[in-house]
Amino acid sequence: TLRARSNAELAKTPEGISLQRKDFETVVPRNQWLNDEIVNAALLHLGNYVNQKVGIKNPRLQTPKIQVFNSFVGKNLAEDRPITERMMRRAGIRKDNFLDIETILVPICRGRHWTLVVIRPKHREIFHLDSLSPAGNAGLKNKAREWVRGILDDAFVESEWTLKSVASPQQSNSDDCGVHTITNGVCVGLGIDPSTYTSAEMPLQRLRVAAILLNEGFKGDFSLDGL
Repeated sequence: TLRARSNAELAKTPEGISLQRKDFETVVPRNQWLNDEIVNAALLHLGNYVNQKVGIKNPRLQTPKIQVFNSFVGKNLAEDRPITERMMRRAGIRKDNFLDIETILVPICRGRHWTLVVIRPKHREIFHLDSLSPAGNAGLKNKAREWVRGILDDAFVESEWTLKSVASPQQSNSDDCGVHTITNGVCVGLGIDPSTYTSAEMPLQRLRVAAILLNEGFKGDFSLDGL
């Protein structure tokens, strides 16, 4: 991938965005910060895998088990910008099915630092996974709760919802936040405790992420079956 022509399309993301050498140059080397296309694509592939495993082929028409939003929505959430009804409809999320969704993942990049907001409607819980802060960010958890309140409207019962702190490994350098964010998302999506991996695995995890993107998903030799 690093020797490919600069304008060559090496893969497509689930959103149909072309991935080129410049994108893989942010994930393959150990000392690079992941760009939006890499983080979004990896998590969206995860969402597709989890939903397809339970027979959900079209989350717009079937209530998804997991819904992954991209970093554009994450930016809106973090900056108190509106997450429009159109965005929600495109994701298949409505007031009447929201509480049937297992997991919602929202990657957020602020100040060149990737983190992950997790909303679990079925379990009425919200947490924030941050590889620089074990407790997560209280402000982002509160913003996520207000987003939930807006979706559910009169069906929102604040006393039912918990803002949790969930432990996850802390990064050992200044570049691996995006790799941690993807790995945390995979763990949450598969029901695995994020604390079970270590920051020492991140160089290998970078190569795994690149391979998944080139493979255009968790399929074939890169299936997550059995985990």
